[in-house]
Amino acid sequence: SPENIAEDRRIIEKDVRPVWGDRKARTITRGDVAALLDEIKGRGAPVQANRTLTVLRAMFRKAEQRDIIDANPCAGLERPTTEERRQVFLDDETIRSFWLGLPTAKMMEISRLVLRLVLVTAQRKGEVCEIEKADLDLDRGTWFLPGRKVKNRRDHLVPLSPLAVDLLRQAWALSGGSSWLFPSRTGGGVDPVKGSSINHAMRNNRKELGLVGMDAEGSMIEVAGAVPTPHDLRRTAASNMTAAGIPRLHVDQLLNHVDGSVGAIYDRHTYWPEKQRAVAVWEARLLDIVERREPDSNVVSMTGSGA
Repeated sequence: SPENIAEDRRIIEKDVRPVWGDRKARTITRGDVAALLDEIKGRGAPVQANRTLTVLRAMFRKAEQRDIIDANPCAGLERPTTEERRQVFLDDETIRSFWLGLPTAKMMEISRLVLRLVLVTAQRKGEVCEIEKADLDLDRGTWFLPGRKVKNRRDHLVPLSPLAVDLLRQAWALSGGSSWLFPSRTGGGVDPVKGSSINHAMRNNRKELGLVGMDAEGSMIEVAGAVPTPHDLRRTAASNMTAAGIPRLHVDQLLNHVDGSVGAIYDRHTYWPEKQRAVAVWEARLLDIVERREPDSNVVSMTGSGA
């Protein structure tokens, strides 16, 4: 995207050109690249060193493909630091920025709907992308996920809040004659939209969605510990449910997490009322956040009972 190109250019201008100047690409050695990365890491920016290696590797790969250089000097170099995926949780203000930024973000309408549904239903991105119309009963507010579509291979029935039903009806109206609720725009609706497309849509619009800020030098900075992904929307929904008083067991049932304990083996309770309550509490909380309303005291007291 233009935004990614601008960020790559910024890395080159800030960290590469001041060191290498106008040297010819053919003169750059693996040792030169390693020394540059060590210098960036040494100033306390190990993640930036990783980003620089990524940009240089791609740049030299292009040069190699065009016979500008004989070999990529980045070949065989390991990333300067190991980045662990951090547990990202969107705070209220970021949730609001994300939700209100979606209508004007540069992405397909189905991408907007998928992202909103992940946040509203707390289900996995891939499961939302692969919703089949036959699995929905919008009048009764249910979404059936057969085990063949689910990570743990266990049938899962998802209660749908009024907001979720409204989003699903919008998607249905856009889906044409496809059996998929979110058909890919290529292939005549034979396949569902790819999860990678949703990832790209969210990442390419991270600034517009309030998921990153800008520092004094014009560089993007993370606002939630790392740039959020669609999976972090699911985590955010779950975290808000438990914060509102929904027992972790009930949230796990809604998320369709597997409980391998001995007690779980003999527990045949469907937890349907508990899952319905969880999505109702989360919808009320989400609307409070988006509309900057004070939480309904009745909802708070209700979630406190039976916890």
